[in-house]
Amino acid sequence: MASIAKRPDGRWRARYRDAAGKEHSKHFARKTDARQLVTVTGRPSFLTAPKTAASVRTIPLPQVVLDALAAHLGAFPPLGDGFVFVTDARNPIRRTAFGDVWRAAVKAAGRAGWDRLS
Repeated sequence: MASIAKRPDGRWRARYRDAAGKEHSKHFARKTDARQLVTVTGRPSFLTAPKTAASVRTIPLPQVVLDALAAHLGAFPPLGDGFVFVTDARNPIRRTAFGDVWRAAVKAAGRAGWDRLS
Protein backbone atom coordinates (compact mmCIF):
# COMPACT_ATOMS: atom_id res chain seq x y z
CA MET A 1 0.00 0.00 0.00
CA ALA A 2 1.37 3.38 -1.01
CA SER A 3 -0.25 6.64 -2.00
CA ILE A 4 0.25 10.36 -2.32
CA ALA A 5 -3.00 12.30 -2.06
CA LYS A 6 -4.46 15.66 -1.10
CA ARG A 7 -6.35 15.56 2.20
CA PRO A 8 -9.67 17.37 2.83
CA ASP A 9 -7.79 20.00 4.88
CA GLY A 10 -5.71 20.89 1.79
CA ARG A 11 -2.49 19.28 3.04
CA TRP A 12 -0.75 16.48 1.13
CA ARG A 13 0.01 13.08 2.62
CA ALA A 14 2.43 10.43 1.39
CA ARG A 15 1.61 7.00 2.89
CA TYR A 16 3.46 3.73 2.46
CA ARG A 17 4.19 0.44 4.23
CA ASP A 18 7.73 -0.76 4.79
CA ALA A 19 8.91 -4.33 4.21
CA ALA A 20 7.75 -5.30 7.72
CA GLY A 21 4.25 -3.98 7.02
CA LYS A 22 4.50 -0.94 9.28
CA GLU A 23 2.63 2.07 7.90
CA HIS A 24 4.42 5.41 7.59
CA SER A 25 3.18 8.80 6.46
CA LYS A 26 4.54 12.27 5.91
CA HIS A 27 2.40 15.40 5.64
CA PHE A 28 3.15 18.50 3.61
CA ALA A 29 1.42 21.88 3.45
CA ARG A 30 2.33 21.95 -0.23
CA LYS A 31 3.64 19.39 -2.67
CA THR A 32 6.95 21.21 -2.53
CA ASP A 33 9.62 20.77 0.06
CA ALA A 34 12.28 23.31 -0.88
CA ARG A 35 15.56 21.85 0.24
CA GLN A 36 18.79 21.33 -1.61
CA LEU A 37 21.47 18.70 -1.18
CA VAL A 38 24.83 20.16 -0.23
CA THR A 39 27.87 18.05 -0.93
CA VAL A 40 31.36 18.90 0.27
CA THR A 41 34.27 16.57 -0.39
CA GLY A 42 35.21 14.68 2.75
CA ARG A 43 32.02 15.55 4.62
CA PRO A 44 28.60 13.89 4.79
CA SER A 45 25.96 15.37 2.49
CA PHE A 46 23.15 17.37 4.11
CA LEU A 47 19.93 19.17 3.20
CA THR A 48 19.42 22.89 3.64
CA ALA A 49 17.13 25.62 2.37
CA PRO A 50 17.99 27.08 -1.05
CA LYS A 51 20.18 30.20 -0.94
CA THR A 52 17.56 32.47 -2.48
CA ALA A 53 13.80 32.45 -3.05
CA ALA A 54 14.54 32.46 -6.79
CA SER A 55 16.08 29.00 -6.37
CA VAL A 56 12.77 27.48 -5.26
CA ARG A 57 11.02 25.66 -8.11
CA THR A 58 7.60 24.12 -8.39
CA ILE A 59 7.72 21.03 -10.56
CA PRO A 60 4.31 19.72 -11.58
CA LEU A 61 4.15 15.94 -11.55
CA PRO A 62 1.50 13.90 -13.33
CA GLN A 63 -0.44 11.37 -11.26
CA VAL A 64 1.46 8.48 -12.89
CA VAL A 65 4.71 9.88 -11.42
CA LEU A 66 3.11 10.35 -7.99
CA ASP A 67 1.87 6.75 -8.14
CA ALA A 68 5.36 5.51 -9.09
CA LEU A 69 6.90 7.54 -6.27
CA ALA A 70 4.39 6.14 -3.79
CA ALA A 71 5.20 2.60 -4.95
CA HIS A 72 8.92 3.34 -4.59
CA LEU A 73 8.34 4.60 -1.04
CA GLY A 74 6.50 1.37 -0.26
CA ALA A 75 9.35 -0.77 -1.57
CA PHE A 76 12.20 1.44 -0.33
CA PRO A 77 11.21 3.55 2.71
CA PRO A 78 13.24 6.73 3.15
CA LEU A 79 16.23 6.61 5.42
CA GLY A 80 16.08 8.26 8.82
CA ASP A 81 17.44 11.46 7.32
CA GLY A 82 14.62 11.57 4.76
CA PHE A 83 16.57 10.69 1.62
CA VAL A 84 14.39 8.78 -0.83
CA PHE A 85 16.86 7.97 -3.60
CA VAL A 86 20.17 6.61 -2.35
CA THR A 87 23.17 4.59 -3.53
CA ASP A 88 23.75 0.94 -2.60
CA ALA A 89 25.81 2.27 0.32
CA ARG A 90 22.67 4.16 1.50
CA ASN A 91 24.20 7.57 0.78
CA PRO A 92 22.34 10.33 -1.09
CA ILE A 93 22.96 10.31 -4.82
CA ARG A 94 25.31 13.19 -5.47
CA ARG A 95 24.91 15.17 -8.66
CA THR A 96 28.43 14.14 -9.66
CA ALA A 97 27.61 10.43 -9.20
CA PHE A 98 24.42 10.46 -11.25
CA GLY A 99 26.29 9.20 -14.32
CA ASP A 100 27.42 6.09 -12.45
CA VAL A 101 23.87 5.41 -11.22
CA TRP A 102 22.43 6.07 -14.69
CA ARG A 103 24.90 3.74 -16.45
CA ALA A 104 24.18 0.94 -13.95
CA ALA A 105 20.42 1.36 -14.47
CA VAL A 106 20.80 1.37 -18.26
CA LYS A 107 22.94 -1.77 -18.10
CA ALA A 108 20.45 -3.51 -15.77
CA ALA A 109 17.68 -2.63 -18.24
CA GLY A 110 19.70 -4.15 -21.10
CA ARG A 111 19.89 -0.83 -22.94
CA ALA A 112 22.75 0.93 -24.71
CA GLY A 113 22.47 4.45 -23.29
CA TRP A 114 20.44 7.60 -23.76
CA ASP A 115 19.27 6.63 -27.23
CA ARG A 116 16.43 4.22 -27.86
CA LEU A 117 15.19 4.06 -24.28
CA SER A 118 11.57 4.25 -25.36
